[in-house]
Amino acid sequence: MCVLRYVVIVLWISTCATGSDKDEGCQSPQYVERGDTGIIRCSFQERYIGIYWYDSEDYINEDPILNFQDLAKYGKGYLSGEFDIHPNGSLIIKEVSIQHDHMFTVVKRISAENLQPFRVLVVVTGFSQNTTGNLSEVDNYYWMIGVVLPITLVLAIGLYFFTRKDLKETFIEQIKRKYEDLYYSVQPIPYIRDRLYCVDKVFVESGIEQLTSLQGKGQAWETLDTYHDILNEPMEEARRVIVEGEPGYGKSTLSLQLVYDWCNRVPDSPLKSADIVVFLRLRQLGGIKSIARAIKQFILPKDSALREIEIKTILYECGYLVFILDGYDEFPDDDNDAKSEVMDIVTRDIFQQSPVVLTTRTSYLPPKYAANTKRLKLTGFDQKARECYIRKAVIGKDDADTNVIIQQLQKNPVLGDLCQVPLFFVMFAHMTNERDEFQQYNSVTTFFRYMISCFHSHMRLKMEDENVEKSKLYEENHSTLDKVAFEGLSRKTQQIVWDKEIIRKRIGKGFYDQYIRTGILLEEEFVKLLDEPFTDSFPHIEYKTEVRFYHKLFCEWYAAHHLSKLLTRLLRASCRSLLQNMDPFDLQYVYRFACGLNTTAAKNIINYLKKTKDGEKFAILCILEQTGDVSNIMDNVRDLCSAGVEINGSDSNLLQRSTIQLLEIAFRNNVLVPSVQLNRCRRSFDDLYGELVLMSGVKLPKLTKVNSLLIQEEGNELMQKEVEDVLAFASMCTELKTLT
Repeated sequence: MCVLRYVVIVLWISTCATGSDKDEGCQSPQYVERGDTGIIRCSFQERYIGIYWYDSEDYINEDPILNFQDLAKYGKGYLSGEFDIHPNGSLIIKEVSIQHDHMFTVVKRISAENLQPFRVLVVVTGFSQNTTGNLSEVDNYYWMIGVVLPITLVLAIGLYFFTRKDLKETFIEQIKRKYEDLYYSVQPIPYIRDRLYCVDKVFVESGIEQLTSLQGKGQAWETLDTYHDILNEPMEEARRVIVEGEPGYGKSTLSLQLVYDWCNRVPDSPLKSADIVVFLRLRQLGGIKSIARAIKQFILPKDSALREIEIKTILYECGYLVFILDGYDEFPDDDNDAKSEVMDIVTRDIFQQSPVVLTTRTSYLPPKYAANTKRLKLTGFDQKARECYIRKAVIGKDDADTNVIIQQLQKNPVLGDLCQVPLFFVMFAHMTNERDEFQQYNSVTTFFRYMISCFHSHMRLKMEDENVEKSKLYEENHSTLDKVAFEGLSRKTQQIVWDKEIIRKRIGKGFYDQYIRTGILLEEEFVKLLDEPFTDSFPHIEYKTEVRFYHKLFCEWYAAHHLSKLLTRLLRASCRSLLQNMDPFDLQYVYRFACGLNTTAAKNIINYLKKTKDGEKFAILCILEQTGDVSNIMDNVRDLCSAGVEINGSDSNLLQRSTIQLLEIAFRNNVLVPSVQLNRCRRSFDDLYGELVLMSGVKLPKLTKVNSLLIQEEGNELMQKEVEDVLAFASMCTELKTLT
């Protein structure tokens, strides 16, 4: 038995952790005599905030038995009289017993974040021999280890698997309840809070394309038949999927629809067979490195008894696990050098067998992602999707009313381009159906200004007996919020989420309360878990509230107000320096809103854009923002079209749309365009609407005032169907004289 005990001690020595400095910490093992006062000797030479002793190895989830901080002693072990502590940090056991024969942990806290643990194996000696000649107390002790413990272990293993199954079912039930709250809270008109929809009632299949490799032709975007194809690979071929899209293009709505499909086991969805779907909004995960902690804080209910270690075990033991990570472009830690399990998931370093869907802005792809990642792109609402949404979520199957709304879009190319963005079109459709005067607005700025006024007017109708004058003051004077939004968007890592107490203090409580009530600002509460070892069980949890705009485009609206004011006060050189830090193809609406808000700011912006690469065509959109009247810019339009217009496959979506809008303005005003040249950007022909579909998904309408159409494919031979498509499109261009 002595040999056995020696072997056990040696094994413990080989696995226990001690301090990194030989003169610092605790020696292990240490021997104490049964029945005597025992001292577990330690030496802590550096200054420290506190010393915390634990009656186990787990100092994360267990409470300390003795706390020593600011020369004060407390803790359950100290209060019971079982333990005391020496001023140098050594633990004093008042009366040693066999129950003290195990591993202890002591944690030295140097600062709030710097915790240094040491583990000590305590060996109790001095067992007496029984006078009856039976087994000694030591023999009884090891008989229990050799016989009773294995039996107990077998029972424990059975209980473990039974409990695991029960924990998994509890976990799934809890996350499904959270998801249900999310997908039943879709607000097409955000300021009308009592009108909530289930995501399945408003979700419409819009354009989704996949980047594919073509034999001898490089890569091209190919249209998916349905959003179900996003995860159509077998589970054993699990891939990372990146869904790209510009702001307002429905990335978050698509994510919610996928979550809905899983929760409701939609028959056509590949997610119907998934065991668990983890849906996280990345904007919330600043500073959170553990995926289990993220789930605990943002998905599970506040009173959930599931611990992080149990959550992680459930995930790793799950047969078919899917991650949906929404908003990488809003992820606060995207460029943080510290390791994050979120990035490990994206790069396939962990959960390698689990499919992952990551949404992000087109211009904000992760710097590293797993090989063989599937890239998809949302292309917005075409006419078919618009009509489908109107019938599904706005007015039903009334074709006459549907045509009225669609005709309003066709009257003005600016508004038509705007409503390719699903977020804008959804609000346009609902508000046009309710308010006739809304149809008069035909620029992005006037559209948004009217929409913001609707937020406030709707709130005032509900508070007629309150201080309406102060409400109007808050509506008109929002300079502090403008500055907050501008500072957030102009940072290297954009900030679009703020701590509630900080932002409320900055913009004022009354102002804050009104903007929360209108729906322009939204609150999101979450559970923050604390790691301090000296806290009791309940203080490990802290409830926090973060604040964000209803959508990032709202943040851009208020940021544009601050930018327009800055541009009216700065010298031209200073304006150029300011704008150089703001990418117009990333923050296009900040530029367009600023031009629509202030004429002086518009001049500075347009002058700056005309001197940047590809900026002149985008400048046309900014000019339109001033009045929405094209008569003021016809000289610019004629000048840009005089030598012909070129569209390249390498152009951004925004540049292609700007070019097409330039053509539409020219056609509507009888400006003849000598030629249009398409360079490696043609894909197919939509014979239903008479449009040529470009590789980017942008659609080129029939060229009614063009003499020559040149299509270059650089060595790629056109198939018969492709030739037929080109000829069909050319036949609809009434004044076309040459096709090359």
